Amino acid sequence: MKDATISTYYVSDLDCADCAAKLESRIVALPGVTQASLNFASSRLVVRHSAAKATIESAIVQAGYKVRQAPPLAEKKKRYLVPFTAAFSFLVAFSLETQPLATLSTMFYAIAILIGGFSIARKAFYNLSNYSIDSNFLMVIAVGGAIFIDQWSEAAAVVVLFSLGHALEHYTLEKTRRAVGNLMALAPERATLLSDDDKQQDVDARQVKPGERILIRPGERIPLDGQVSAGISAVDQSPITGESLPCEKEPGSLVFAGSLNQNGALYVTVSSAYQDSTLASLARLTEEAQSKKAPIQQAIDHFARYYTPCVIIAATLTLLLPWLLFQEPFSLWLYKALLLLVIACPCALVISTPVAVVAALGNASARGILIKGGVFLEAFGNIRSLAFDKTGTLTHGSLSVTQVITDGSLSEKELLSLAARLEAASEHPLARAIRNACPDQTPADDFHALPGLGAVGRIAGEHYQIGSPRLVADLLRGDALEASVAAAMQEGNSVIWLSNESRLLGAILFQDTPRPEAAATLRELKDLLPGSIVLLSGDQPSTASAIGRQLGLSDIRAGLLPAEKVKELRNLQLQHGRVAMIGDGINDAPALAAADIGVAMGTGGSDVALAAADIALAGDDLSQLPYLIRLSRRTMRLIKQNIVFALLLKAIFILAAFSGHATLWMAVFADTGATLLVVANSMRLMKAQ
Repeated sequence: MKDATISTYYVSDLDCADCAAKLESRIVALPGVTQASLNFASSRLVVRHSAAKATIESAIVQAGYKVRQAPPLAEKKKRYLVPFTAAFSFLVAFSLETQPLATLSTMFYAIAILIGGFSIARKAFYNLSNYSIDSNFLMVIAVGGAIFIDQWSEAAAVVVLFSLGHALEHYTLEKTRRAVGNLMALAPERATLLSDDDKQQDVDARQVKPGERILIRPGERIPLDGQVSAGISAVDQSPITGESLPCEKEPGSLVFAGSLNQNGALYVTVSSAYQDSTLASLARLTEEAQSKKAPIQQAIDHFARYYTPCVIIAATLTLLLPWLLFQEPFSLWLYKALLLLVIACPCALVISTPVAVVAALGNASARGILIKGGVFLEAFGNIRSLAFDKTGTLTHGSLSVTQVITDGSLSEKELLSLAARLEAASEHPLARAIRNACPDQTPADDFHALPGLGAVGRIAGEHYQIGSPRLVADLLRGDALEASVAAAMQEGNSVIWLSNESRLLGAILFQDTPRPEAAATLRELKDLLPGSIVLLSGDQPSTASAIGRQLGLSDIRAGLLPAEKVKELRNLQLQHGRVAMIGDGINDAPALAAADIGVAMGTGGSDVALAAADIALAGDDLSQLPYLIRLSRRTMRLIKQNIVFALLLKAIFILAAFSGHATLWMAVFADTGATLLVVANSMRLMKAQ
């Protein structure tokens, strides 16, 4: 058997979530297909298969749909020609219903049925041939039954309203489907490449490689991620980070593809390829997130799988029992059975969840929040406690060296030079601060990072180690050197120690400042969450406590290794229930993965942390956390509203049908109206604040 491959398709002309579920089941049933996932809201089909691609594409086309390799940026208007032509034919027939023109009227009703119903019948019988029943099949039965009892106007009304409703629903949903495509369209396809002698060349942005330089003129959008090498300007990066105000950029500042340069020329050294930019990753992961169903959506899909067959059984019993047992008129109970089929169509119910989830994901991505799936969106509203890392999360992480203390055997400059060589290959914030204070140092030999502790290496043949007090605990001796360091740490400084194999050589002190929004965000989170907010830090207890006090935190757990952070998280989960972890570094990755929800700082966070997290804050803005909790809870409320509304409306019309106060066209209008109202209610999430 050939190795399985993964292919992605975009399916056009999907009318409803129920149709999408049926097509997904059909694709899964194909020989050589091991897995298929079709997300109705994004029209994205992902297939794991060993079968030929032509086999999969043929099955999609046979089902009455179109297949593309990339998402369409705009839906062709001719898609709406069929339902509106059918509607016009219906209006003509209705105007000719006077007795002398009754035959002509019936002919136009038949034309409306043929035009509007061809696609419906095609999809219905395709699914039936694959032992699957969907809403299209329910409509075909309803139309056929109405014709059987000579209710041509009712049959035509069912077809026209059903096709018009799906066209309007499709138009509304297309706005959310275009969101990802519009996001990527923010990044220009052309870039001004600078040669070594600063000559300018207009090139395809996809050809620019990391390390090359580009020029961004005032008023231009930035095509690639990079670091400013020259120039000063204000940049609107709201599409990426959600920041409402332009950010000042100067040499050393990071810029993101899709951002708008406002008033100055910027010379930028490219840091990542076009397809690997922050914008591209945001678009790609947002699209992938739409396919990861929330638990409530999985429950609805499971329910709908058995719902339609049960409706058909109920309609059959509605027809047969009164007719056979009580000799009631066949045509009367056939009409009521048809009403039941139409009223019970599952479209509004099945669509109640995915549209709301996609609208919420789109809202979040517009604010610079990447949620990797509906399951995480739903879960975040249910968290009870939060655990925060300190450096780079609650603080800026832009540490600076404030003091160098030695034992007297080395000068401060020599000690700092040794430290810079040991930390030359490290990405830890403390290492960056040391390199900033003492740049251009030759890396130590045999460098080895010790996560949560520090690093070791060899310089001029001698072994050195640099890191936290735990790394050098056996060398701490309580003398004047340690007393001097302890006094400085009481003021909120962080410390790392430098030693050789036999003794401590000295310490380097650093200071960091809390993010400006951190204190207000933590106060707001305390009001939203029933559990506690905890600081989990690998830093010294005195330093962590100093920062914690500034932010109003009382539960501070410091001096933790990565494995100990995981242990503390487990304890929090046992004590409070669901816990979310917010962090940014490699040493936070195990805790991010162990938490019920992991949230990574997107700009400053490491790739490992971003991969382990379920949610990323692209703008590193902690104030988005309370918003995210409210968005999650509002999404779940709207989904429940949608479900209750859809079921309640069906119950009302079923009662009206059996009491003789409903007609077929009213039932279709109610079902279509319910679907549109559910979509409209869900799309309010796109504007949620």
